[in-house]
Amino acid sequence: MRNTVIAILLFFGLSAEKCNQPPQHLVALTLTQTEAYCGGAMPPPELIKDLATPKPYTGAKVYVYGDGLICLDSISATDTNYENRLNTGHYTIRLVSKLEDLETIQGEEQRCLTAFNQRILSMFDVLGDTTLIANLYFGCNPCLPPPP
Repeated sequence: MRNTVIAILLFFGLSAEKCNQPPQHLVALTLTQTEAYCGGAMPPPELIKDLATPKPYTGAKVYVYGDGLICLDSISATDTNYENRLNTGHYTIRLVSKLEDLETIQGEEQRCLTAFNQRILSMFDVLGDTTLIANLYFGCNPCLPPPP
């Protein structure tokens, strides 16, 4: 048991290193957005095409996570072209500033809404200095009943 606790603490300590070490690579990140059609009746093909076409991101603040920790805090919609330094690694973009443990949330509906709000909107890898376009995909909320 003691060895398990030590291993877990060591894992979290080492995985936290990505965001705690001085960042090495200059990353220019452009945010775009696409979305799903979540209406009821079948839309015209032009609407489906328009929703699937990337546009500059205009939504709420987003957060860049590496190893479950926030590495870039609060990229706002006015920062659709964002430049910062990150370490080599895999990153995700989410809408929330803190990830909640879904196992501790009471009620299936609340757990579903929390999972939906914490979902990954985009992923990218950093291997060196780079320019990236991260498209944030907004799908339909599976926690709500479908429209008529």
